Amino acid sequence: MNGNFAVKPYVYKYSELEQKFSRSGIVILVAVGYSDMNQNRKKIFYRIMENGWKIGSYINPDAIVRADTACFGEGNIVFEGVIIGAGCKLGDGNVFYSGSTLAHHSQVGNFNFLAVRSSVAGRVEIGDECFFGNNCCTKDYISISDKTLIGAGCYLDSDVNISGGVFVPQRNVKLKKSSVEIKL
Repeated sequence: MNGNFAVKPYVYKYSELEQKFSRSGIVILVAVGYSDMNQNRKKIFYRIMENGWKIGSYINPDAIVRADTACFGEGNIVFEGVIIGAGCKLGDGNVFYSGSTLAHHSQVGNFNFLAVRSSVAGRVEIGDECFFGNNCCTKDYISISDKTLIGAGCYLDSDVNISGGVFVPQRNVKLKKSSVEIKL
């Protein structure tokens, strides 16, 4: 399913779906953010599937997704300005936020979130439930384990072999001496 809906989309409470619709012809988009390292989106995704509903994907018309993408899983959301290169493989339930890039032949597991302008180089393998912050980027030919958090502005240049790793850019902070004196 791409950004051009065949019918006007509506928003309903999940609890109301059973009474209003049959499961045939209904597609649900799981538009849930990255809280708890994508766990909430994952739980909702599987609950919907277990209840027999179809999960859809959304690709904004202003995104560039190469037609030769090798595999595109279910429930992916691709916002405007995203670029997904040739030969990429995507699992289920991923969110590619505005301007993020996934270069050629990279593989993305399930339930990952790539924030604004994050950039994944070519032939990178990403596990499940990872978070890529704004303007972070990776070197090519690396592997990133499950539940890795790559902070905003970070450059990751080597494999991450431990689940749950947190990477933030090194910053130098200059402290200024305060002109206010506090007496206790």
